[in-house]
Amino acid sequence: MKILVIFTGGTISCTNKNGFLSPSADAAQSVIEEYRRLYSDDTEFEELSPFTVLSENLCAKTLNMLISTAYEKIKQGYDKIIICHGTDTLRFSAAALAFALSGEGAKVVFVSSNYPLDDKRSNGAQNFFAAVEFLKNYNESGVFVSYKNKGDNAKILLASRLLAGAEGDDGIYEANGDFAAQMINGKIEINRDYNIPKCRKSEIIKFCEPSQIAVLESAPSASPCIDLSRVKAVIFKPYHSGTLCTESTALADFCRAAHKNGVSLFVAGARNTDIYESAREFERLGIVPVPNCTLASLYIKAWLAVSADKDITAFVQKEIYGEI
Repeated sequence: MKILVIFTGGTISCTNKNGFLSPSADAAQSVIEEYRRLYSDDTEFEELSPFTVLSENLCAKTLNMLISTAYEKIKQGYDKIIICHGTDTLRFSAAALAFALSGEGAKVVFVSSNYPLDDKRSNGAQNFFAAVEFLKNYNESGVFVSYKNKGDNAKILLASRLLAGAEGDDGIYEANGDFAAQMINGKIEINRDYNIPKCRKSEIIKFCEPSQIAVLESAPSASPCIDLSRVKAVIFKPYHSGTLCTESTALADFCRAAHKNGVSLFVAGARNTDIYESAREFERLGIVPVPNCTLASLYIKAWLAVSADKDITAFVQKEIYGEI
């Protein structure tokens, strides 16, 4: 079996240089060397590095390059791909690839690391091993993420349904605690109760720079304050209950100004059950809830709509790959 490994930088490719973590080609390749040392099988790896960047510096240019690279390689016949990526923006890149490659018939798994590979706290090697075993034993196409949270097994998660951990935590989770498979005692175990969503054929995707999307996090008595002439959409990140302070006159004024400027308003992580009465006010304020859609997937879909000059509200409400 042959697997294409695309290295893009991030912590999994970093070493400590003078007290700072920096990407290194040698560090990146060490994860493959470690796999070969521990697993005596016929897996072949082909390596490719279209760019190297710390993932916090992800932008339209690097995202477009990653998508076009994966797309071209799939057209050349590569159907098993691992993408080594930084953890900070993993959720966003994974969602972008999930939508861009939907329906292309390939199996793609993102792998990252919470610490450099030579750090004993690192989960990078375990994430990589689980990704390889998943590709060897799973036949359905799709885009996934392999990640081991603290105190847990390495799990295979759907790329369009990713949540970040608690504040300051390096965890990555799938919404509702779901997972497609997990690594137990060196072997991958497929979750037979897991339903892989159907893929809707997607055109090759290109992102514009900047995204023209603002993200506003909830906080008591906060006053939304951005230049509405520079954005086309605003995504509110609500409290965990899917609520905003809808009694706020500052919020109401902001929403009126946004609509006057033709700016679309959304709330990520909205609920379609157990809805609080404050969330009933979204309709009055012109805020569109996208039930169960994670912030990363909602942001990427809005960015796609802006980039393609599509109706943003209509586009984000149409499911592509299990994100709603």
